[in-house]
Parts: sequence; structure tokens; C-alpha cells
Amino acid sequence: MNRKAYYRDMQALALEMRKRHGLTRADISIKQMWKVYRAEGIERIDFWPNLNTFGQHISMMNVASQ
Repeated sequence: MNRKAYYRDMQALALEMRKRHGLTRADISIKQMWKVYRAEGIERIDFWPNLNTFGQHISMMNVASQ
């Protein structure tokens, strides 16, 4: 899938989610976002999902370069 198709699909998904959750304004509050997250079964957002993997990768690179 190319970049243009990906973003077109993401835009369509965003519009569908907005419609499903009754979001009609351009701006969305944090409170509204959490309502959507809960309704979709999202309990936690991990902003650094690969931190341990990345740290292990860096450690492995340091050992390999010695």
C-alpha cells in the first residue's frame, strides 16, 4: 500500500469513527477522546511501546561494535 492510499484509508476511518461517536465539531476535547477510547475498548495508551526492545537493540549494537 502506498502512502497516499494509506492516508486516504486513515481519513475514511477517522470520519467513520467521528460519525459513530457523534463527534461533529472540528476540535475534540481530551474528555471526548477518552470516551471514544473506552467505547472502543482502549484502556491504556503506551507512548513508548518499544522502549525495552529499543534499549536491548542499542545494547546489542554496543556489544557488537566492541
